[in-house]
Amino acid sequence: MRIAESLYRCQEEVRKLPRDQSSMPRGFKIKDALDRIWPHFDHILSSHVLNGNNTAIRQKIVDGQDYLRKYEVNNTQSPVDPYVVQCLLQESLSDINSIVFKLDGKL
Repeated sequence: MRIAESLYRCQEEVRKLPRDQSSMPRGFKIKDALDRIWPHFDHILSSHVLNGNNTAIRQKIVDGQDYLRKYEVNNTQSPVDPYVVQCLLQESLSDINSIVFKLDGKL
């Protein structure tokens, strides 16, 4: 459940990122926002829960992390939209919730 909570918090922080870095809100600092996001990824990916049968979920999170690194660098030919990261995190969260519901006998 702590992983689901971290995923949710990470997703909430990613939602704050501007989709277009050229039209950022005044005073918004991407570095500060990303500094709040990276620890969530560290916590999520360091969990042993995402090994074994859950490697597909782990891969979505790693992919999201890769997209976010490209967003941070902002030197790709086509700009990275943080919405893609948000979607990957949401898919992972849904997958984890499904597993929890199965374990609880609710599915």
